[in-house]
Amino acid sequence: MKRKFLEDLGLEKEQIDKILDEASADLGRVKGELEKARDDLKVANKTIDDIKAKTTDNDKLQAELEDYKAKYEASEAERVKQAKNHAVMDALKDAKAKDLDYMAYKLGEVEMDENGQIKDLENRIKDLTEAYPSHFEVNEPAGEPSGGQQQGSNGYKTLDTDLPKGDPSGTQSLEAQINAALGI
Repeated sequence: MKRKFLEDLGLEKEQIDKILDEASADLGRVKGELEKARDDLKVANKTIDDIKAKTTDNDKLQAELEDYKAKYEASEAERVKQAKNHAVMDALKDAKAKDLDYMAYKLGEVEMDENGQIKDLENRIKDLTEAYPSHFEVNEPAGEPSGGQQQGSNGYKTLDTDLPKGDPSGTQSLEAQINAALGI
């Protein structure tokens, strides 16, 4: 709005000054809002450009995501396999299997239930002990062990060799033992 336009309308100088001051204030506020809108537009355009740049590699990101997903699934499958293996080996140890690996092989593939336990493991191991009794240690009844064996205090069984008993005290010297052996 121009001053001449207002003068031609017949307004006095004071009125024209007030109108122009008010219009100037409004114009300043509108210019500020316009600058803010321009700044916001710049930020929005930059954000759009950044998103466009990131989404151009979307195939690469998707491939990377699939790779991580495959690695996770493989490690989860390995964890389940190890959990099965440990549970089977522990159960075979408890059943006193002599060759854990062979008995695990004979047990075959096992399945886990929803609680993370192996399905029907006790019955399957019982079947193994019946099918392969020589592969499991058997608890002998109390009394004399079979086959001329004697149970030692350390849990080992010693065989009776039927050899003559020597001097258990170890008091006979080596020289005396050699002389006795040579008949001197």
